[in-house]
Amino acid sequence: AKVFAGGLMIYYDKCGNAVTVTQAINVRAMSELMWLDATAQAELVRTGEVSAKELVEAAIERIDRINPQLDAVIRTRYDEARAEAGEQGGGPFAGVPILFKDLGCTVNGEQTAFGIGPMEQLRWPVTSYLAEQFRQAGFIALGRTNVPEFGTTVTTEPKSFPQARNPWNP
Repeated sequence: AKVFAGGLMIYYDKCGNAVTVTQAINVRAMSELMWLDATAQAELVRTGEVSAKELVEAAIERIDRINPQLDAVIRTRYDEARAEAGEQGGGPFAGVPILFKDLGCTVNGEQTAFGIGPMEQLRWPVTSYLAEQFRQAGFIALGRTNVPEFGTTVTTEPKSFPQARNPWNP
């Protein structure tokens, strides 16, 4: 929110704290990133308007803020994603954060459970073709999303993980 005081514009964050113009612009810009598609985010990185690290941090902040109500993300890889964002990668989607469904898109050494609790202990020995294509395109994986067992139903209500909630009607 903004308030005019004696000709000066004062910005306030959601908690009512006064913030600088630069802070207000940064908060606004980061919150607007979530509405951009992958192509627009990639263009911002390509032109230098936003760094891959900024995109990754904005996505992590949003996941951490919203996921407790949704249970949509069951596994994160934030440290790895931050390290990958610091590397200069290529591809048409360089620096754009992504979440993998917990189905089939396996990564060497990482867990993919296919919605089945006992499989969560397994670490895959190979990276799937799909995961490799995402990596070569420049995407940065932040984690895994909740899925029904083996992806066999239209609702995400697995027995081994929390039920995922609708983001429009949690």
